[in-house]
Amino acid sequence: MRRGCKRCNTEDHLPLENSPCCGLASTGPSWCSTAWKAYVTPSKKGLDNVISEVVQLDGVLKAYSSSGYTFTAIQGGDDRGSAIIVTGNPATGSPVRPRRAFEITIIGPHKKKHLWTGTVSQWGEQNKITVELKLKLLSKGFSDFTRADGLEYLGFSRSYEINEAAETEFTAEELADDAAVNGQTSTFGSLLQHFAEDLCLRRSALGCPETKPSEQTRREIISPVFVLAVLLMTGMRLVAEARVQGSLGNGPLDYAVIWEAFKVLISECKKERLEDGEGQALAQTAAAREEYVRKRVKGIKRKRSEIDKDLPVPSTTILSTGTTYIFYRYHPAAGEAQPRRLVKSKEYTLDLIGPTSPETIKPQLKVLVCAIVASLRFEKENIEAALASKKLKLMD
Repeated sequence: MRRGCKRCNTEDHLPLENSPCCGLASTGPSWCSTAWKAYVTPSKKGLDNVISEVVQLDGVLKAYSSSGYTFTAIQGGDDRGSAIIVTGNPATGSPVRPRRAFEITIIGPHKKKHLWTGTVSQWGEQNKITVELKLKLLSKGFSDFTRADGLEYLGFSRSYEINEAAETEFTAEELADDAAVNGQTSTFGSLLQHFAEDLCLRRSALGCPETKPSEQTRREIISPVFVLAVLLMTGMRLVAEARVQGSLGNGPLDYAVIWEAFKVLISECKKERLEDGEGQALAQTAAAREEYVRKRVKGIKRKRSEIDKDLPVPSTTILSTGTTYIFYRYHPAAGEAQPRRLVKSKEYTLDLIGPTSPETIKPQLKVLVCAIVASLRFEKENIEAALASKKLKLMD
């Protein structure tokens, strides 16, 4: 898609200020009508739930990252110091002086390099100046997150202890074998038999898991479990490799179950030790919540640590090796009386280590799938309740 200003049809011009070519008013922040939006405002706290930077102007233009991206100005300014402004109002309302900090917020797609036409103040005179900015993504891939990193991204201390939840936290859906499946002519029992047979065949063909295969191979064992669970829920869909962009972390999710654009469940596949994937799974949870608020929720966007106020619903994530599954559930803060918390389930297992049979796998698969379905329903009902009470307000 072509980026740039649609109003003046100039590709290099980005709507970062009251551009004279667009005939926009000279007061107040504004931009042209385009899918790519960006603006510059005086620096202030409370906006790091979007991709934002604080640019410190000190002598020649320099840039220091706040979160998400770093800007490098390679043109503009002078050796006596300068301040770039758009609305003409510095952060404090005082006259423009050198070393003034401004925040640049970018929403939506971007180029790695673009031009910004702003104003430079020198010796009391304001002149137009064009600054070429290079953008570098600072957020790291999910696989680079340690357990402590993931906890910190979610808003916990780096040493937070994740306790196993009470049995009432992760319940199992009551599903009879003769229960009808949404949109299918089959019953739950017949599908359960089919997927148990499928898992045994996959295990034989892939040699999983005693051959220590790659994560991609293990996903072939995991996918039937989630396919069956999603078939039992109306209006949900399973997406593989769904990409998520957060201010601190980015990358694909192995699996995401989506309902009304919300990732009601995230699954991450790991090769052997599930504990080694905790940081990655927690970072994915944090980034998915952050992205949803940025794209879907109405109102003033808060800083990352306050996203719970805009998205007051839990998030469930599953870590799996293909034979072992652990559920993690993040509960957002609800005032001082209810701080945020993070719990995990017991281990659910599928006996696929050695030669097995559908008769052995079937009861284990039923327990696991019923637990996943219960989690999906739990997330869906919490979202519906938040919407009904107007605690969660979505964009039209």
